[in-house]
Amino acid sequence: MKNNKLKIKIITPEKLYLLKEQVWNVCAQIYDMDEDAYYGRLSIFKDFALFYDGDKIVGFLSFFIDEPLINKKKICLFGVGHGTVLQAYRNSAWVQKAILKYYVQLLRKNPFRPVYIWGMTMTHLSFRMGMRYSKYRYPAPEIATPVFYEKILNYIGEKYYDDSYNAVTYTAAVKFSVKDQVAIPSEEELKDPIVADFVSLVPSSLLPDNRRGLIYVFPTLPNYWFWFRKLFFR
Repeated sequence: MKNNKLKIKIITPEKLYLLKEQVWNVCAQIYDMDEDAYYGRLSIFKDFALFYDGDKIVGFLSFFIDEPLINKKKICLFGVGHGTVLQAYRNSAWVQKAILKYYVQLLRKNPFRPVYIWGMTMTHLSFRMGMRYSKYRYPAPEIATPVFYEKILNYIGEKYYDDSYNAVTYTAAVKFSVKDQVAIPSEEELKDPIVADFVSLVPSSLLPDNRRGLIYVFPTLPNYWFWFRKLFFR
């Protein structure tokens, strides 16, 4: 399907609540999730991105924003949360473009505060999408996580994932899973080093109905030009 006319809109939680049934219709196609649980999660996010084909919502993305003190320095944690794009509209970097659009808004508000992007993923698909354009990321297999990033990961895990967070593996559990079997990597996909990295960090991702995911973080400044070039000059 051609999706060159797909539009991205950044909206507030108040506006999303007016459209939540349309967004739920997309969510229910991808996730094995209770509708009440979906509505209950909306309050933890700062803003949302909606993907439109005309007037039809075909995907969504949720954003966290936190400003904790880490090593006595105030930083901005930009979290990319719960979201998806319907299968027919994938493979066009719309999620990455939504992230960049929101990131530019953050820079305009406070251009001098360091920004760190983080996510929590249960599948190799979303991990690969984010990590493909990132030269520096934590955690990484066979590399010790620096103390600074360890503090960031623990802050995120303890704030948003409560009792399910494992500070050793930087993983946490949620109350839903991805329905589609493509969430389980194929033998061919496992040859991709990024996919192999993810599986080594989240072994349960090889099983159906996986509900555990990896929390990861990367700095924006060392990655920014690399990411921008890959997205817009590839």
